Amino acid sequence: EESPIRVGPFGSDSGGVTIVLLLDRSNSMSAALPDVKRTAIEFVNLMYAGDSMAVATFGEDGRLEQNFTTDKDSLTAAINAMTLEPYTALYDGVLFGLELLRDVPGYKAIVLLTAGRDRDSQADLQEAIDSVAVAGIPVFGIGLGLKPDFGEPELQQITAASNGSYYRSPTTTELAQIYQTIFFRLYRFWYRISYTTGNCSPDDTLRTVRIDAKVGTQECS
Repeated sequence: EESPIRVGPFGSDSGGVTIVLLLDRSNSMSAALPDVKRTAIEFVNLMYAGDSMAVATFGEDGRLEQNFTTDKDSLTAAINAMTLEPYTALYDGVLFGLELLRDVPGYKAIVLLTAGRDRDSQADLQEAIDSVAVAGIPVFGIGLGLKPDFGEPELQQITAASNGSYYRSPTTTELAQIYQTIFFRLYRFWYRISYTTGNCSPDDTLRTVRIDAKVGTQECS
């Protein structure tokens, strides 16, 4: 047993979050594009000083529009420069986002916005589901105008497998609130647990840590 153990909220002093903002650049976004860009920029502006974000898009394939940075102006410029094309490779986009985050340390997440179902990916749905489950990176998916029988079930399966969340946005009106909710989720429900180990041997081995928590009068592990 280690003591003392310190528990605190995961916030702006906790090393930050690394986010891939993954946006649909298919033609199904054409009517919504001004609002999509505006609300995505508002999401960028919610970043804490320690956060880092990359802007990526998917159309015919996954594309990096702006690499990881803390510079909100650069992220804003990348979002404003986004153009559309007649393809929707959603599953390939998810795999592209995972690859961008693969070697990034610390807490990380994908925030994905799509207005259509996949039509053009080389990967299939099961590959996307399996990949997010193995990666352990939460995907927060926003379905813009998706229907229960058109695109929504697939995105729900991907987000569920990643331990992320799916958000339904019938129109662009809901986007700003959804982004705020995702930002809240990225911080409010995560805690930093730290201790100084009694085993200080720098052997670079992984150590299994068991955490027993007492919630109210109940104990759980």
